[in-house]
Amino acid sequence: RLRLGFFPTKEAAAIKLKELKEKYPDVIVIKVSKKERESAVDIIAPQKKGLSLPGRIIKSEKDRHRGKKPSDDKGLWTVTLYISQRSIKAKNIPNLDTLGDYRLYTVDYKGKDRRWHILRMGFFSSQSDAMKAKNDLGITFPEAMVTKIEAAEKLRSAKHVIVPTGAPTIGAPMGRVQIKLTTKQETEIKARLKDAKKAMTRSRNKEAIRLLSKVLKISENKYSPEALELLGLAYERDGKTEKAKEAYREYITFYPAGEGSRRVTQRLAGLSTAREIPKKSFTRKSRSKNIRELYGTLSQFYNRDASYTDIDGSVLNRSSLSTDLDLSYRKRTADYETRAVFIGGYEHDFLGDSEGRINRLYLDVLNRNNNISGRVGRQWYSTGGVLGRFDGALLSLGNIPRIKINIVAGFPAESSTLSSVNTDKSLLGVNLDLGTFWQRWDFNVYAINQRVDGVTDRRAVGGEARYNDSKGSYFSLVDYDIFFNRLNTFLFVANWLLPKDRTINLSMDYRQSPSLSTTNALQGQTETSVADILLSKSEDEVHSLALDRTASNWSVSIGGSQPINTKFQLSGNVTVSELTGTDASGGVAAVQGTGLEYFYSIQLIANNLLIKNDLIIAGLRYSDADASNSTSFSLNSRFRLKKDWRINPRIQFDYSKNNKTSGSQFKIRPSLRTEYSWRKSTHLEFEGGLEWIYDRTTGNQTEYSRDYFIVTGYRMDF
Repeated sequence: RLRLGFFPTKEAAAIKLKELKEKYPDVIVIKVSKKERESAVDIIAPQKKGLSLPGRIIKSEKDRHRGKKPSDDKGLWTVTLYISQRSIKAKNIPNLDTLGDYRLYTVDYKGKDRRWHILRMGFFSSQSDAMKAKNDLGITFPEAMVTKIEAAEKLRSAKHVIVPTGAPTIGAPMGRVQIKLTTKQETEIKARLKDAKKAMTRSRNKEAIRLLSKVLKISENKYSPEALELLGLAYERDGKTEKAKEAYREYITFYPAGEGSRRVTQRLAGLSTAREIPKKSFTRKSRSKNIRELYGTLSQFYNRDASYTDIDGSVLNRSSLSTDLDLSYRKRTADYETRAVFIGGYEHDFLGDSEGRINRLYLDVLNRNNNISGRVGRQWYSTGGVLGRFDGALLSLGNIPRIKINIVAGFPAESSTLSSVNTDKSLLGVNLDLGTFWQRWDFNVYAINQRVDGVTDRRAVGGEARYNDSKGSYFSLVDYDIFFNRLNTFLFVANWLLPKDRTINLSMDYRQSPSLSTTNALQGQTETSVADILLSKSEDEVHSLALDRTASNWSVSIGGSQPINTKFQLSGNVTVSELTGTDASGGVAAVQGTGLEYFYSIQLIANNLLIKNDLIIAGLRYSDADASNSTSFSLNSRFRLKKDWRINPRIQFDYSKNNKTSGSQFKIRPSLRTEYSWRKSTHLEFEGGLEWIYDRTTGNQTEYSRDYFIVTGYRMDF
């Protein structure tokens, strides 16, 4: 076979194909293996001046050119640093010492449809010298290639010398020119990315590949890097290793700078170094290299809160040091993925009792072949009728298309400070994840039973529905307690995206407060458990007490936003809510409801007003309630002073008038938050604020108090 190579992309090869079609009717474009590229030393060089893009790439240390002695190639070896569709400018080239020792020059190649720009470094007396220089620049130029050139190119290079002026040293630009998206395009891309991520979390990798491919068909834009990285990951999870490598290589070529490039490089290295197995014995297990990784976050923060009043003087309310650890271990093979997670900490209270916390501690195992997963330990689960943290197990069966069966069992963990499992209360439930249907709809339906001290605590059925498209999203949740025969929760949230970046949002929320359960009967009682109450009351009486202690809370909120120009945006919101009262029973007095309460808010949001990428929000809020009316004005801002340093100054003024008496209150609350990122993995944070309060009582007397707080510490990622 006679081949012409090598080209950076399939598109570049297709351009050359069109030029050769007349003289070579059977010419085709194919993708060759790395092994063939490295062994391509039998070169046939036609006697023609010009450029062969991107050059003859020769990595073998021996010249095996048909057994002949090597020709005098001294000074004809170069390093092709990168290839771009964009003109190469001096300001985009890192000012590295290695580059200063050699000649940097550019070469242009013009195809029928586009022009390619090549940056080369030369000249080297031998291939091994060029290879050494390439390896030294591997981090900054990950796609650099050793290239053998013609003598004519060396002569022409003197007219195209370029001197670097000092671009960032991590990752040279690869020259994809981004377009400015229309509002419609950006909305569609965001929706497809969101759907693709959701599909990947549910192991529907083919669906994710289809969605991401559509995103990448759009001209280069700000979402292209994210879509390309996700496409490689989707291919990898779907077992298409070669396509994953192709996507990863393209990412590194065109987006070599930043954290994303480092992630992709690691994934590509994991795939590229996997053991090669002969084709006859090629199995699924050989398609993916075993991956083990340990990562997490360690943080420590000191909290201090003090106040002063005319009556009590100075009082230290809080002084504590919180240490938190978020630790994850992940092991992945072709057939299984195992993950162990710990999230918890310890708070040392300098004023009182110290305590430890275990928020999450679980082991999660996924069988990729059967799409079956299991999780055991302390975990958080907010769907399927489960009300948050619990100690127990979750089993998921997802081998039926568009249906995932989840079975959950365990013991609610209402406090993270519990050092042992509380078995007084238990739960057992089953729920189904259904979808995606019609590329937009996802559902979850469930039934759950919860018991406490041998009696029914809660028994409910319900479901969730989600809808997403380019024009908006909707979410609805219904939870009905079939034991108490009462609606426990109803929630509906909608967001509409209108032309010219306008938005409208609606929220309707109805729920029992607190969430309806037999345990509510303990409120106001001297007993500390349901079992203790049952010693003196029947089950029906206890259930009646629970209903009497449970109020209903509802709210309706509607808002929206409207851009004024490129710098300013206006948003607003109106909310109506009510909390009903509770009846007197069991020695507990009745509680009066709040009546209708009205809340109005408006915000003016500014970007790039004082300095580049700043954010300033001026907000005004007014509440009209039965007990009091209040007005609040706030000014919140965020500035990036340097690449790694942000500050967030805020100030708020509150004025409220008591409708029951003639009293009033005025507050001033300035605060400052700042964050400094050191070496990208360590973040130093500080937040502090003051509060001055002036209370005017019925007798026209003014009481003064002030508070201050400090929270400072660090977060370290590893």
